[in-house]
Amino acid sequence: MWLYVDIFLIQNIVFNIVAIYFALHITGVKRVFWRILLASFIGAVYAIIVVITNVNLASNILSKIIVVLIMLKIAVPTKNLPLYFQSVIGFFIVTAVVAGLISFISPNVTQRFIVNDYFVVTNRSQWTLFFLWPFLLLLKWVYKNYITFKEWYSNTLIAVEIRLNCQNIVLNTVLDTGNQLSGMFSKTPVIVVNRNSVLAQGGNIIYDIANKIQNGESLSFEEEKIWKKCGKIIPFQVVGSDVSILPAFKPEQISYKYKKNTYLGSKALIALAPNKFFNNPDIQGLMHPVIYKSIITESREG
Repeated sequence: MWLYVDIFLIQNIVFNIVAIYFALHITGVKRVFWRILLASFIGAVYAIIVVITNVNLASNILSKIIVVLIMLKIAVPTKNLPLYFQSVIGFFIVTAVVAGLISFISPNVTQRFIVNDYFVVTNRSQWTLFFLWPFLLLLKWVYKNYITFKEWYSNTLIAVEIRLNCQNIVLNTVLDTGNQLSGMFSKTPVIVVNRNSVLAQGGNIIYDIANKIQNGESLSFEEEKIWKKCGKIIPFQVVGSDVSILPAFKPEQISYKYKKNTYLGSKALIALAPNKFFNNPDIQGLMHPVIYKSIITESREG
């Protein structure tokens, strides 16, 4: 069989560019073309060495993994290791899907040929490759929904201690970049909390006021007094729905605990949202990015 090295090189480079591009796309990593091109070239050179030297490197799983790790290290412009390994898994998924589909579409393949720098497809391995990609998808799902969630949760968890109506309440909040709520006139950032968590810590009156304001019901004399003193209306809108309101309160005191250190100074309004906004029972509030940034900055300077 004749092998035209230039054509073979170009084919592998093109395939690697596509595979790496989509791997970075599905993992949300920034794509830099010259990095992708360089990584693709290295993978293509590896494939040529395997064919020309007739060295059975492709059967050595360790060498294949090393090449992929080098390629993705070049292609991923970040020092974030979890993001890097997520990209590696994404690359495996893309290449496994493509290789499996090629083998499935051409079931009579008996001649060994290079699909890319990672997979060498044979008649014996085609069904294995085709059924391998669901397993890789499962690995990606576990990584994304368990490992990365735990890391995100631990890195952004901030305990907020507030004093509302002479009642001390502590709420575990996490960063929500989509929370851009602020006071209509004061522009004070808003922390959205689960009103059931406030009720569970003795904030009965605050809970009742929030429910009545949300439902348009009248307040009692005592509730009206509290509402006029520290209550605020925060307009908000969920995608696909009409503009609504969240009842919010200006706490008498507020402090933040992040990684065993306590921080003061960042003013905030506490908006009480219905329980349906919170799917995870460990998350009692959504931290505003402005407050989170100020706390992180202070922790690094300290």
